Amino acid sequence: QKASNNSMFMSQRQRSELLAEATALEKLTRGKCYEWFSGILILLNCVFTGWQTEMMAQRALANTAMSVAIETATPSGVVVGQAFFT
Repeated sequence: QKASNNSMFMSQRQRSELLAEATALEKLTRGKCYEWFSGILILLNCVFTGWQTEMMAQRALANTAMSVAIETATPSGVVVGQAFFT
């Protein structure tokens, strides 16, 4: 049974051959550093989206309480953040 389980995985030689044929971009995106960077970027995007939504809701609530027209302009800091995550 152990031999049948091992047949499901690539040998070291096969893995080396595949890596040798991979482009630089493929090698980069298969690395652990890229996975961590990508994951952290996704988490930061979630935090930024939550912060932006909360900020806009608080601003709308404050403007409504003061009977001020709701602002539709996006603050420049939010625009910069959107550009970063786009």
